[in-house]
Amino acid sequence: MPPKGKDKGADEATAGVTWFYVKHGAAQKSLFNADCWAFTLLDQVKETAAQAPDAVCDLQDGETGALLGLPEVDPRASASALVKAAGVYILVRPLYAADGPPAVTGMETLYTPPEGEALPPAPKLDDGKKKGK
Repeated sequence: MPPKGKDKGADEATAGVTWFYVKHGAAQKSLFNADCWAFTLLDQVKETAAQAPDAVCDLQDGETGALLGLPEVDPRASASALVKAAGVYILVRPLYAADGPPAVTGMETLYTPPEGEALPPAPKLDDGKKKGK
């Protein structure tokens, strides 16, 4: 039985739903539901942020600076397994080495923070050199 004052139907409707924020554009912050496939989530983020459908984008963790690696993830992976509930992410465009993914050598931040807000630390990136050669 649900606790007094709680609506059981509301709890069941939101059970397992992972809500999180994406910062994009000129100091914009949008709420997203990650209860979907990774490619669906990325398409929705790009549409909300007015990015071209074929643009390669990723999300950067707003606390650690780590990239989620969405362009390399199985498109049908559960997006809720990739993001933290109530987490804040920054929309970025990964830059790849000349031989293409998955070696990310830089990134372009697709978010301009308001004055006084700092961006997360830069992620550790691949230098583009082949390992073991």
